[in-house]
Amino acid sequence: MKKFIVNIVVFIFCFFALDYCIYKFNSIEYKKVTNTDMHPILPYYKFYTERISLSLPVLKKNYINGDFSYFRKNPANSNLNTKPSILLFGCSYAYGTLLEDKQTFHYKLSKLTKRNIYNRALEACGIQHMYFLLSDKNFFNPIPTPPRIQYAVYIYIPNHLERLTTKTFPNPLCLSEKLLIYKLKNNDLIINNTPSFLYKSFIFKELVKINDDRNNIVTIENNYKKFILANEIFLRSKKILEQKYPDIKFVILKYNYENDHNVNYELPFMWDILEKEGFIILETKDLIGRKFVLNSKDTVNDGYHPSEYAWDLLLPPLIKKLNL
Repeated sequence: MKKFIVNIVVFIFCFFALDYCIYKFNSIEYKKVTNTDMHPILPYYKFYTERISLSLPVLKKNYINGDFSYFRKNPANSNLNTKPSILLFGCSYAYGTLLEDKQTFHYKLSKLTKRNIYNRALEACGIQHMYFLLSDKNFFNPIPTPPRIQYAVYIYIPNHLERLTTKTFPNPLCLSEKLLIYKLKNNDLIINNTPSFLYKSFIFKELVKINDDRNNIVTIENNYKKFILANEIFLRSKKILEQKYPDIKFVILKYNYENDHNVNYELPFMWDILEKEGFIILETKDLIGRKFVLNSKDTVNDGYHPSEYAWDLLLPPLIKKLNL
């Protein structure tokens, strides 16, 4: 019995020693690509003692109970805005990461068009999260019926294709509990998630990351899998919205920036197929005459997310194009 207890203690010690070493290695890699003043590294123990972010089950429970506080508020919404409204989806770009309310895409769009904009984007999320939210009828509860929703706008970046099959996004140190993986089975979308408590371990996350990297190698087979999944999620999301708002138009706004290697995940016919399905596909480079540039005035201080300047540049031609 004593020997058994000693073995257990030794195993636990070795496990956490290795786990901590992997944490430190990830910390070194994280510092190479991230401004840790803006996005600090959490102490190791907090990954075991605290919730890293809002989990999807908690999120869903909250809005069933009428709590929508985790979505970005739009102070420009008003009863005086009588034009049809717009639903906004996407990730941190659409959410407005590191921007004040009045600097965001949704605030400025609302002010310029006199429309209410309901921002339902979530940081570190993607196409699958839009479908997850739309799949519950309670999601629409706080959105008033009149005025009607005329447009759904999804702000897309190519990295959203990688997120479809990645369980350690954005990286093990700032792993979001909003992780969501769907798979197609018998012509249905099935959630294929691993219990979130396992992701507290850096050993487990390292093993998952190895599998993620294999799934994200740019090959025709991997890209086709991403296309099939993205296409199905977009189509099902559009169908849900059309059942709720029969005349709604679905816009996919592709946010183009230079040196985006994630475009390698896109199949050349992907957007043609979605256009044939009734989506309006717009590219920011066509609207402003160039691609956005990272680490420039187009971005906030992290050098990545869109700045107020970028939205000010994009919104006038976008409004004109859609006749908003």
